[in-house]
Amino acid sequence: MSTFDDLYVSNIHLSIHYLHSRGKPPAYTLAKATKISRYKHDETIIAMMVVVAKNPTPQEIKHRKVVPLQEILNELPITLRGGIISWLIVEGEEEPASLVIHTGLTKVGTIRFGRQVLMRKIYEKAYKNPFNFSYTRTVNDRLKEANERAAQTRLANSEPVANYMR
Repeated sequence: MSTFDDLYVSNIHLSIHYLHSRGKPPAYTLAKATKISRYKHDETIIAMMVVVAKNPTPQEIKHRKVVPLQEILNELPITLRGGIISWLIVEGEEEPASLVIHTGLTKVGTIRFGRQVLMRKIYEKAYKNPFNFSYTRTVNDRLKEANERAAQTRLANSEPVANYMR
């Protein structure tokens, strides 16, 4: 997965994660893809992670449950327009499911995004089957394991965002 053309981004709540820097430890903001324009002039954003939709159906596209990545790129915060777009590789994933658009993201920020990807998967599975008590009892153990796995998170196939701005 080296190219970023023709990708769709999930448009559910928590599908976009922003990393802010205000001279303090980085802060975090979560949003839907269609709400990205409200952050367009936020100069504190140093990175943004988006969840890529795998094999979106025509109905999901029609009902805006997924949006083209190009729409996200057209509404990028000004601080990220000169940045880099990369796949987020999380240990244990068969293929990457998230993109990170950033300007000088540190390893700590990369780990934070990796942890978020892993935690989302843990909670999605727990919420889909809340009566699976053997799984829900071990959520804390799975979160500890996710923190360890997140340390192996890395970025791959990086390209300048400018190549995709239209």
